[in-house]
Amino acid sequence: KRSGLAGAFSYGIYASNPNKLSLTISNNVVIDGDFYYDGAVTMCNSATLVDGTLYSDSLTLQNSASVDSAEGISTPVPPPQFDTSYYDSRLALTNNSASSSLNLWNQNLNLSGQTLYYTSATIGQNSTVVGPGTLVITNGDFNIGNNGAIGSNVEVIVKGQSVFSNSASVGTNFTLISKGSISFSNTSAVPPMATVFSYGNITFSNTTTFAGTVLAPSGEVYSSNTTQFTGLLYANSLGFSNTTTFTGAAAVNQIGYLSNSVHMTYDPTVLPGTIPQGLEGSGGSSSVEGVSETSWGESF
Repeated sequence: KRSGLAGAFSYGIYASNPNKLSLTISNNVVIDGDFYYDGAVTMCNSATLVDGTLYSDSLTLQNSASVDSAEGISTPVPPPQFDTSYYDSRLALTNNSASSSLNLWNQNLNLSGQTLYYTSATIGQNSTVVGPGTLVITNGDFNIGNNGAIGSNVEVIVKGQSVFSNSASVGTNFTLISKGSISFSNTSAVPPMATVFSYGNITFSNTTTFAGTVLAPSGEVYSSNTTQFTGLLYANSLGFSNTTTFTGAAAVNQIGYLSNSVHMTYDPTVLPGTIPQGLEGSGGSSSVEGVSETSWGESF
């Protein structure tokens, strides 16, 4: 049985496609599981869908593209509803004043359960922010790189942009709430149980690994260059390319592109055990339990 998340998260990829744009999937893309796209889909080159069904308004197969099963959409699945109130209340902390910036270089900062305020932050060269606690950036950006690290049970709230690069890493139960864009690149690593939220775009690239929940209700999530993503994704738009591997479930309004050896697999076992803030009861399923079949097959 499953409960709590909207029905849109019952697919490997779900796109409500409010603008009724057509979608072309190309260049060795593999989708493993069900795929819902409320519009016209063209699959070409060697793109494939296996162990699932493509639900769309129409399907065109070109070259050696293939799908295991395809069906038209008779009853549209509504998109998830998202409430930003919780994130707005946390971002309101950036309205408090701070007297200095944080610059760590070969040194550590122990939050000791406190909430500390800085105008901006740069964490680098083997420096670590030790939790538990909350770090609030009231004005500028948050940058971590060059083997900089954040320990477990740390929340970072940023008024500007957030940048993770050059082997930056974080501990478990990490939360990032950023009003501006977020980027992870160059072997940055984020372990399970992380949650990141942004009003801007969120970008993953260059051998980044991420496990957890990504929320960009008004932005686009981009991923490229051997990124490995595991968990739940909710965004306005999605664009995956260049050997991105995604395992879990993604629900978006629009898909910008899927190309160049992307591999997406539906796996409900890697979705968060607790429904992320903002998605509670979305789709009216918070008080409804339903049977979810596994090892399903049909013969004709």
